[in-house]
Amino acid sequence: MRRRTLLAAAGLAAPVQLLAGMDTALAAMPDPTGSSIPLDVRIAQARSAFDAARNTHLLKVLPGLLADAHDGVRQTRTDVAYGRLSAAYSLASQVLTKVGRYEQSRLTADRASVYAELSGSPLTIAAAARELSIVLRHQNQPAAAQRLILSAVTQVEATGLTTDAQASAFAQMLCTTSYTAAVAGDRHQAVTLIREASRAARGLTGRPRPAGRPTCGASVLRHPCLCRPLCRERPPGTR
Repeated sequence: MRRRTLLAAAGLAAPVQLLAGMDTALAAMPDPTGSSIPLDVRIAQARSAFDAARNTHLLKVLPGLLADAHDGVRQTRTDVAYGRLSAAYSLASQVLTKVGRYEQSRLTADRASVYAELSGSPLTIAAAARELSIVLRHQNQPAAAQRLILSAVTQVEATGLTTDAQASAFAQMLCTTSYTAAVAGDRHQAVTLIREASRAARGLTGRPRPAGRPTCGASVLRHPCLCRPLCRERPPGTR
């Protein structure tokens, strides 16, 4: 009851029929929408909607977005298509976590990880790992969450961090790792990691990301203050 009250107070409660629609889509993917708008554009629009906390809107459009991303994979079987599908599932996981649907969020995060691996992109793999680690933390598995996110941080760091996309993904993942450590009561590691994230963020130039390559570090590029990514992970009503 307290959880539902907090969600309602934060404006994050979602209509039951939309949640049921997501459940149906995850069990049996709907037909493609036939939209003429490029999938990259629609994913970017959906991310903007998430930043604006338009969860009801997202729950309406996500089934179609996922269906079209699946259709793109069926048609091309390219790394980019798998990356888009992973990004769509990562976004679905974020939204479902935000409205407190952790079982469905775990399912979508797992799928995001599978398709990220098929994409072969270290940043896509890292983004999916970040979402899965957040779900694991909400499911009271902090040790598993920490192992997963630390492995992903290592993979991103191995890219050499030569682009803004890589550096911003690295910074935000350090934020997630820091927050996970803080939740687990490891203050020293939490402070160390958030300082490393701050150093990584200071090196960003602010260049826009390439189209079709969404990364988990987008909010760091737009908002160098690293508090924002952390706040987005907190349950409603907490600080």
